[in-house]
Amino acid sequence: MLGAVLSTDALGTWAVNDRLLAGARQEANVQARTQVAQVHAVYAERAATLQAEGEAVSLYPAVIAALAGNNPAPLLQWSGQVAAVPGHRRDRGRRGRAGHSARPCPGPGG
Repeated sequence: MLGAVLSTDALGTWAVNDRLLAGARQEANVQARTQVAQVHAVYAERAATLQAEGEAVSLYPAVIAALAGNNPAPLLQWSGQVAAVPGHRRDRGRRGRAGHSARPCPGPGG
């Protein structure tokens, strides 16, 4: 009789433990997938930021040339080149750091 009780208890413990382990594995998989999705989102956001910063840096020579010579032609040429880049959208509808608008600041007198 004691043997039957012990074996029933052992079998019940094994079944419950097996279900607990399966649930824990499933939860760990869900958390891992969620973390991977978050990492992908952060990577995509950083890639977009780097692309935008690269475009902004490419503006500097045109700004210097426009200001130094009091001539807007290099700046206008640069803006035309940026607009011609495939996949470039003028207003991405995103906000920059600290909630500032992605729109450029007006120049002198503007």
